[in-house]
Amino acid sequence: METVDMTSVSLKRPHCEDGEANLDEIKRQKISEESSKTADGSDLKIDTVTGKSKKSLHEDTKDEIIPNEEGEEQENEELEESDDDGDAESFADMMKHGLTERDVGITKFVSSHKGFSGILKERYSDFVVHEIGKDGRVSHLDDFTVPVDNEDPSEEVFTVLSDEDKQRLEELQLFKNKETSVAIEVIEDTKEKRTVIHQAVKSLFPGLETKTEDRDGKKYIVAYHAAGKKALANPRKHSWPKSRGNYCHFVLYKENKDTMDAINVLSKFLRVKPNIFSYMGTKDKRAITVQEIAVLRITAQRLAHLNKCLMNFKLGNFSYKSHPLKLGELQGNHFTVVLRNITGTDEQVQQAMQSLKEIGFINYYGMQRFGTTAVPTYQIGRAILQNNWNEVMDLILKPRPGAEKGYLVKCREEWARTKDPAAALKKLPVKRCVEGQLLRGLSKYGMKNIISAFGIIPRNNRLMYIHSYQSYVWNNTVSKRIEEYGLKAVPGDLVLKGATAVHIEEADVEDYTIHDVVMPLPGFDVIYPKHKIGDAYKEMLTADNLDINNMRHKIRDYSLSGAYRKIIIRPQNVNWEVVVYDDPKIPLFNTDLDKLEEKPLPVLPKEGKFRALKMEFSLPPSTYATMAIREVLKMDTRASSRVRLARGSAAGEEKMAAIKVGRQLVARDPDHCDIPYYVSEFVEREIGNDRNSLTKLGMLIEELSENKRQLEEQVLTVSSEVPKRIQNALKNAEDSNKTLSQLLEEETLLSESIDNHLLKAQPWMEALDVLISQIEEMERHLAYLKWISRIEELSDNIQQYLMTNNVPEAATTLASMAELDIKLQESSCSHLLSFVRSTVQFWHKILKDKLSSDFEEILTQLHWPFIGPPQSQVFGLAAPGSAPDVYNNLETLFSQLLKLQTSDELITKPKQLPEKYSLPSSPPIILPMQIMLNPLQKRFRYHFTGNRQTNVLSKPEWYLTQVLMWIGNHTKFLDEKIQPILDKAGYSVNARLEFSRALVMLILEKLATDIPCLLYDDNLLCHLVDEVLLFERELYTVHGYLSTFPSCMHILSEETCFQRWLTVERKFALQKMDSMLSSETAWISQYKDISDVDEMKVPGCAETFMTLLFVITDRYKNLPTASRKLQFLELQKDLVDDFRIRLTQVMKEETRASLGFRYCAILNAVNYIATVLSDWADNVFFLQLQQAALEVCADSNALSKLQLGQLASMESSVFDDMINLLERLKHDMLTRQVDHVFREVKDAARLYRKERWLSLPSQAEQAVMSLSSTACPMLLTLRDRLLQLEQQLCHSLFKIFWQMLVEKVDMFIYQEIILANYFNEGGAAQLQFDMSRNLFPLFSHYCKRPENYFKHIKEACIILNLNIGSALLLKDVLESASENGTILNPNQPSATAALNELGVYKLAQQDVEILLNLKTNWPNTGK
Repeated sequence: METVDMTSVSLKRPHCEDGEANLDEIKRQKISEESSKTADGSDLKIDTVTGKSKKSLHEDTKDEIIPNEEGEEQENEELEESDDDGDAESFADMMKHGLTERDVGITKFVSSHKGFSGILKERYSDFVVHEIGKDGRVSHLDDFTVPVDNEDPSEEVFTVLSDEDKQRLEELQLFKNKETSVAIEVIEDTKEKRTVIHQAVKSLFPGLETKTEDRDGKKYIVAYHAAGKKALANPRKHSWPKSRGNYCHFVLYKENKDTMDAINVLSKFLRVKPNIFSYMGTKDKRAITVQEIAVLRITAQRLAHLNKCLMNFKLGNFSYKSHPLKLGELQGNHFTVVLRNITGTDEQVQQAMQSLKEIGFINYYGMQRFGTTAVPTYQIGRAILQNNWNEVMDLILKPRPGAEKGYLVKCREEWARTKDPAAALKKLPVKRCVEGQLLRGLSKYGMKNIISAFGIIPRNNRLMYIHSYQSYVWNNTVSKRIEEYGLKAVPGDLVLKGATAVHIEEADVEDYTIHDVVMPLPGFDVIYPKHKIGDAYKEMLTADNLDINNMRHKIRDYSLSGAYRKIIIRPQNVNWEVVVYDDPKIPLFNTDLDKLEEKPLPVLPKEGKFRALKMEFSLPPSTYATMAIREVLKMDTRASSRVRLARGSAAGEEKMAAIKVGRQLVARDPDHCDIPYYVSEFVEREIGNDRNSLTKLGMLIEELSENKRQLEEQVLTVSSEVPKRIQNALKNAEDSNKTLSQLLEEETLLSESIDNHLLKAQPWMEALDVLISQIEEMERHLAYLKWISRIEELSDNIQQYLMTNNVPEAATTLASMAELDIKLQESSCSHLLSFVRSTVQFWHKILKDKLSSDFEEILTQLHWPFIGPPQSQVFGLAAPGSAPDVYNNLETLFSQLLKLQTSDELITKPKQLPEKYSLPSSPPIILPMQIMLNPLQKRFRYHFTGNRQTNVLSKPEWYLTQVLMWIGNHTKFLDEKIQPILDKAGYSVNARLEFSRALVMLILEKLATDIPCLLYDDNLLCHLVDEVLLFERELYTVHGYLSTFPSCMHILSEETCFQRWLTVERKFALQKMDSMLSSETAWISQYKDISDVDEMKVPGCAETFMTLLFVITDRYKNLPTASRKLQFLELQKDLVDDFRIRLTQVMKEETRASLGFRYCAILNAVNYIATVLSDWADNVFFLQLQQAALEVCADSNALSKLQLGQLASMESSVFDDMINLLERLKHDMLTRQVDHVFREVKDAARLYRKERWLSLPSQAEQAVMSLSSTACPMLLTLRDRLLQLEQQLCHSLFKIFWQMLVEKVDMFIYQEIILANYFNEGGAAQLQFDMSRNLFPLFSHYCKRPENYFKHIKEACIILNLNIGSALLLKDVLESASENGTILNPNQPSATAALNELGVYKLAQQDVEILLNLKTNWPNTGK
């Protein structure tokens, strides 16, 4: 259970009338240190809130989160560092560098009672959490029974297997050994017994199947894997009854374990994966917690069986359901908390708890939200939001005061000294911490890309920092809000209506209390209070260099949307009781398990040494229970303060206990005297505020005097023994001193003897060194002679083999000699190297000449090379009977030539092209393939070099096509005859690719020769590039050539050639653009007669231009380097910009006819190009180019950190600049069109503006309402222009156009017609008829509810057409709301509510008052 002999700690506070002074006094007090010992003697750190011991600071944050755990993040800057090593200071030393409550804005209390102190979590059983489900039911463990189900196995299933059988089955299940099955002997061979064993294996070891076998007359149950590793730990689908829910729900009761640890233990015992468990929230470790868990297809019977073998766990309340549990579904948690050794009177406790129940507490974010080290998490969050990534890196990695793991300190020191992430990372044995993750990212992405490096840290941990900063701002502004306005709702505060926040108006302030008020966490999707606190938000963010109006971050993950949080939380179901006790180790109430086991309630004395407060309350999710307890105790919850207070309380209690029993107490800290404090505590405890208790003084004085006498006697006893002990100690010291002197004398003599011996041995050592040198010299000479002997031996062997015509063995021996040559390359013996190389060369030439001659003869018999196509090849048919012999000889000679490959590479240096072409390295062509290629190389050089008629610069397609034909002609032979030989010889060479590579090298040599001759002839160069691109495409697609081999693109990528290629591409592209823009069909859509295809109404020039860009992309996408591709990309962007400029020039010529066909065609073209470029931006090819551009810019520092961050996060694309310019041009052109149409509408509306609205007949006076004649010109103009532009603009452009036009028409009619006239009843009705029956329907073809786009007109018509009674009521409401901001009649609705009820949302109160004054049909009321 728990360590009962652990020193308890309490929370003591000095008494002070003023709570604020109290806080200041606490902050000024020193932090004292204390360590306690466990039973095994290990050092423990004291957690001063919980009163528990800790071995590592890094456990403190998690255990200190007492509140409702759901909705809270694990606010620990280090990622679960598990080991306990490190030369750490005490907990109190570390906390000297921590935060105070004032640092994070926690400064206010809501209650006026006097605080007191107490011990929280002296035992973990003093803190009990019961989960509250989404149905409002509190989870309790009150039933161990298992649901009855005929499908469940018998209880014998869990005991029939022995421990040894279970061990073997588990190893089989987890693939821990090489066995494929496990056999279990059936001792009692009955069918029932075998059935139980079958059920036991299948139930306890998912993934295993069983069968019965007879072996030597005995029955065995054999277990084996059903479906390999995929079946491991998966629920057995076929064994689960269909009538039963898939999920077994149960209540988990756990002690001193957090939820994830508990799940891992259960999964281990059940032999399943943890991810089949689900729950609604995680629970604290140092507590007793009760929560609901669901598990997929595990029977209640199996779960209940775990109660027999698990410690600190109990499972019960089983039921089967068809759904799992989901995180966050709970309503909250119910807490039962015991504060031991409280100092407050019953009256103080009553006041504190009554205040908590009726008022509640400030919903601050607790101290654990901001980290436990000297660098608060909110500072890192602020740096992230400021985009100051260097500061983020520095704050996380720099050395910091306070205690840390030893390896973390070394890591930070290494970082500060070297700024080398790899070196600092080596200091970390635990790489999962934040520092380790960041250093790993910096090692991977470099110091110039901190954003990507920081992105390696898990997302939840990164978001923790910015959430901490939001909490920091919220705490500070809430404290200012309470200081400024107190505990009442005021105008300008925010309250929630549903999920939407609205401001409290002056008229509504009495409808709300402080419990309704919320405050925003800063973000882009929240609104702020309309009083001083709204300005306080802005000032605080501005001081941190943040813009309150722009909380969107360049990196989407770090954009703050914001949220709303209640200022005051009032706990529910609050109950409390003060109890007394003597033994701090006994429980003060019964848990669920105690009740199930029918343990009696703890017997408490009527009068005890200590008093405790037992309190119960329920909290919603995302609420800190520490803040509720802070409000009760009026305590500072920071850890450093609690350490000091706890030490004082613990020491005081121990001394008091010692006095009571008359035993001696040795002071823990000799350098610090707390006697005055102990005396005051003692007097306060024994006497208190009751004057009648003064009668006890005589008895107390006598008792204390007796204790003093006993202590003096003990001191005298000790004093008489001390001299004897000192004498013995001095004698022992003298003896030790003598012994040490003797040892020193012996050491001196031994040292002198050794020096003399070394001096005598010096000549011997020198002579030995000379002999060793001579021996080494002889060994080198001997080794030299052995090498020569070995070479001569191999040479003699080759000679003998050749004399006996044993060519294969000669070739093998030469290969061995070539390997010797390679081994000797690092030798400094130049003559030896020359000897072996000349020997290899001599025999290589002899063997190569002989084998080459025979090989060429075989090739001739096969009619090699094949000039015709594959179907006409007739190799080896001159003598059909001898074909097998020919192919056997081919294989033999080919294999023997392969053996000469090593020596050939040593002797023959392959021809290399100049380095400027940057060809990739590739191995030499294998020797037999060189011989096979000789006739083709001769043909190529004969026809395509020198003065031959076939060697023409303007016809590169001749030699390119010839090479492709050769490759195609020989493919079949190479695959069928040569490839098997290579495979048999163990060569990982593809014969067809080797053949192609050799021929391509001929092409490269040819191109390297020809390109300088045609470099400045644009037509010839363009033709060459076209042909090369066609050649490459066929080479790759048809013949499977590899991109890692040298290719023609490497030649074209040479700097001079490439720049000329770019120039030619640009020249011809510009010519094409001139041609397409001057064409008669430039502005006519190619698909104008096909409505489905012509949705974007793309003019021909735009279609042709984008096709041109696509062709250019296809031409350069196979370039070997990213830098060359990026240069082509810049060319494309230049062409887009040039085309945009040309379109702009043409547009300016058409400005006067902004509604004309050509102007609209230009607008469609701009829109189409921008749309296509946006689509291309998401193409994989251009995304790869974006990454390449990022790497280039990062190396050259060409872009700002912000731009690099945008590229790295893929928020921008390579075409963004072009798209933005095109979008701007599109907007300008649309604006011109809208302005043009609007001017025409205004001109047509002149008569309508002068309509006699004041004297029009009412609706009752007219038989049928009809459109005003003066409105016809305006509406006809609108209709005609809309129809015209609908035909000429694409759908997306036309939608933008009519919405922009509607906005201008709405304001024009509202301001120039409605507000400029007075209306009688008939005028108002006529206006509404004209608008709702004529104007709005013009746009009904484009949207379902056009009136929603004419908000001003629509709402003005509502106001003007109100009947007299409604108008008078509305006028009274508006006038009442305007007078001093108060409501005259409490039952009368607010102005906003009244307007909303009428359907008015857009118009302000002042606008409605103006409209009401435009009505002329008011009755004469005498006002």
